[in-house]
Amino acid sequence: MLYRRMGVLMALCAMCVSAPALAETYVFPSAGVKFAAADGETVVPGQGGAGGEIFSVRTVSGARIALSVAEAPDASRDALLDAYRDGFYQAASRTSQNAISARSAYLDPQGEPVLRLTDVEIRDGVAYTFTADMAPAQPADAAEAALRAELDSLKDRLAFLSERYINPANPATAADNGDGDGGARLLRRAGGVAVEAVDLPAWVGGRTVHFTVSTEPGANVLASTDGSPQVFAQADDSGQCALTLDLGEEEGAHIISLLASAADKAGAAEYELLLADRTAPVLLRASEKAVSSGSFDLYVYSLPGAAIELTTPFSTMKGRVNSQGFMFFSLSIKRGAENAYIAKADIDGRQPGEARLTLRREDLQSEKAADFRQTAQAIPYKRISDNPSVYANRSVEIRGKVERVGEANGYPTLILNTSNPKSGVWGDPVYVACRALLNFQEGDVMTVLGVSRAQTYRYNGNDIPVIEGAFYLK
Repeated sequence: MLYRRMGVLMALCAMCVSAPALAETYVFPSAGVKFAAADGETVVPGQGGAGGEIFSVRTVSGARIALSVAEAPDASRDALLDAYRDGFYQAASRTSQNAISARSAYLDPQGEPVLRLTDVEIRDGVAYTFTADMAPAQPADAAEAALRAELDSLKDRLAFLSERYINPANPATAADNGDGDGGARLLRRAGGVAVEAVDLPAWVGGRTVHFTVSTEPGANVLASTDGSPQVFAQADDSGQCALTLDLGEEEGAHIISLLASAADKAGAAEYELLLADRTAPVLLRASEKAVSSGSFDLYVYSLPGAAIELTTPFSTMKGRVNSQGFMFFSLSIKRGAENAYIAKADIDGRQPGEARLTLRREDLQSEKAADFRQTAQAIPYKRISDNPSVYANRSVEIRGKVERVGEANGYPTLILNTSNPKSGVWGDPVYVACRALLNFQEGDVMTVLGVSRAQTYRYNGNDIPVIEGAFYLK
């Protein structure tokens, strides 16, 4: 049976060649999970503690995926899931007795459309809520399929630990777990044969770990790392055997499993230790508004009490990490600027650590619209209506009242009346092709900044001008 299990493990590993390259593993004891980030992903630990947002991930494509946890006793399970099905979501369906998937859309503070997918799964009285947000850059169906693939990929790289720790060390300090005085965290112990790693450390600075196993005299011991069998040994007459395991090069949490058998009995124990070097850990993360606003908060994560020195392009600032493992500096960045930030962490017993982050200030939608407006022309309606090809690809600004809302290729279209004589009757319609998932209603009065096209649109027996919308201002 043992060798059959090993064969299955090897077969499973062989099937994983198409999985994304993994960059780093994060452990979040308060949620009872660990997450393997892929290359290019940015992981930001949350401040939810035993509840709320545990972490968020910014993917290579720009999607933001977050995990939140909340207590969900069996008595409230159906009510919680039904709240998603009956709420503001455009579509929601129960995927199992303990899970639901939902879809919705909303506008961000800059007025940009955002697609949201939400998966809720209840395990052992805890609701795990995955929320994926992305500004669609393609038709709705394709955007939803792409975002669903990213969400499913993230969930595939999330593993549940054997236990939740409601009062854990801050996730940013998990790779330290003290100064080496304590042992590895015991996750579980079971069976009729006692087996224990008596001196397995809480963390190691290299890929190799040495420790002693205590069990019954003569017992056979199989040691595995992260589910892969690695060493087989036999305990001596005192019930002990010395083992050396290879953890690999990936920093973060590793699971050490011990299986001991003697006569017709067996026992097991499972431990969690962390691989990390002795450099003071330091992580830099900017609040999301950093890319769209002149003011932002720059968070520094390190060991509680670590002294932080932050160097910006203009000054050097100092501070100290709080008991929760983070601190932040309130900074500003000019429009169009690209600034580099360097944070150094110093704490007794460690080598100084350093982290770097480069931020580019992206323009607000209002700023982009203002720039576009500078190039827009006022073209009389009759001219552009009679000769659309002459005015093709011109930046134009039009103001009007929405007469009709339609759809083409998954995006909204508008018939916008652009003249309003004193009689109050609107006329001179244009066809506006939108390239964003925005919510419009008949009767809305707005300014559209866009580009005129050479073609016309047949409406009520007349050929009317076509504008490809870029910005919409009410």
